[in-house]
Amino acid sequence: MIDRLGSYLASRPKRAAVVVLTLIVVLALVLAGLALELSHFGRAPYPSEKVPFSLVDGYAVFTMDQSWISSPGGFNLFNYTGMKVAFRIDWGGGSGTVSGPFGNQSQLSTHTRATTSQSIFISSFVNVSLEITDSTGDGSFDLNDTILFKIVPLSEDTVYTMGLLFVSDVGNRMTMEMSFAFHDGKLYAWNSHDLNTEEPWFGSTVIQTPTSSITTSTVTGGEKFTFAPMSKDTPWSDVSILLSDGSTTCTWTPLTTDLDNGTVAKWNHFATSANLGTLKVNISIADLAGNGYVNQGDYFTLTLGSGQVFSIATTYAVIVMHDPSSAAICHLDFQGEAEITPTSSLTKSTVLNGLKLTFAPISKDTPWSDVSILLTDGSNSYTWTPLTTDLDNGTVSRWNHIAAVANLGTLKVNISIVDLAGNGYVNTGDYFALTLGSGQLFSVVTAYTVTIMHDPSSAEICHISFMG
Repeated sequence: MIDRLGSYLASRPKRAAVVVLTLIVVLALVLAGLALELSHFGRAPYPSEKVPFSLVDGYAVFTMDQSWISSPGGFNLFNYTGMKVAFRIDWGGGSGTVSGPFGNQSQLSTHTRATTSQSIFISSFVNVSLEITDSTGDGSFDLNDTILFKIVPLSEDTVYTMGLLFVSDVGNRMTMEMSFAFHDGKLYAWNSHDLNTEEPWFGSTVIQTPTSSITTSTVTGGEKFTFAPMSKDTPWSDVSILLSDGSTTCTWTPLTTDLDNGTVAKWNHFATSANLGTLKVNISIADLAGNGYVNQGDYFTLTLGSGQVFSIATTYAVIVMHDPSSAAICHLDFQGEAEITPTSSLTKSTVLNGLKLTFAPISKDTPWSDVSILLTDGSNSYTWTPLTTDLDNGTVSRWNHIAAVANLGTLKVNISIVDLAGNGYVNTGDYFALTLGSGQLFSVVTAYTVTIMHDPSSAEICHISFMG
């Protein structure tokens, strides 16, 4: 066959020249393509830089590392309030970018590892959500905190770009931007500069701080703070309440979801340990409409642990902060007041194995937790400290303490307290009985004294003496 082709070309020299020239061109193109393939052999289709991205269970995960803990200016990163995220998807023939707030301050300030999810890109062809994990729950996006990108569907050879905006406590700003893509099941990630850092997401939104004021009034065990009208709608989740004594500060961050039940809603936080110096400060927030927003007339009370008072020598500051703008909505200074000791009296009557002591009217509202009952015989004493929560069941309530061993000299003295209304307060007609163990009697030659103490003022409400 080759001989026949040679004879054919020899008989037609012009046609032979065209065929040879065509073969030369084809060969050159094949060699050029081969050379191009060889020149790209081993080269990644995307940049691959040392950035803190990893592939975990098929998801791209960004982990904050030491290189991003501070900006070139040296300020540390602060909490999620004010942070923004931008996300861009580049595909063949187009791209799309979205932006919005990043993280949730209250959900990630748990003092233990915490995770929250947020959707950032929703479309007919792809949905993107983030799982943000604060590794220590300190409320700041810092070392070892992570972002897991859930992209459905996840497409290969599509470039995804993330931008984060950080805001320091003094208003300084820093941005970071990285891109990533998947190719043949491998993750490629690199530093990028593709996002518009002026609009729409960096520095383009001015967050207005609402304004209001609060007034204070004294309540049992503390202070009540009531809001005046707010200048704009403000959900409770945008608010933090700070209390400072000049040396230490405690902060409460209520959630809208705890105060939006459609009727009077209350959110309580009781201190289990000292949170302002030596004081245990409790807070109770009331949303009168239960709509989840701070409105005129809504209030919060700050009360103290049993036996504690706000000092009259200390100026305390209450600050209501607007978390999105990191600015104060209002503040109020106050000082403690001298605790007023209530007054009352007791009457006694005899009961089986002891005596009954009944309260006359008391001069001010006094919860049982503010009261101690002291019994002395001149040489020995014993004290009982009832709790309001044991005597506030809404009907006749009893609190009993049966002595297992002698608690007044050789006597085993039992006590039974009765709150007739079950409201947790000492009222007219409420009483307690002191009874003795089997075969025992109060001595006819001993003067016994019962003293009712007011623990917050460390002063006596009343006392009564008796003999057996």
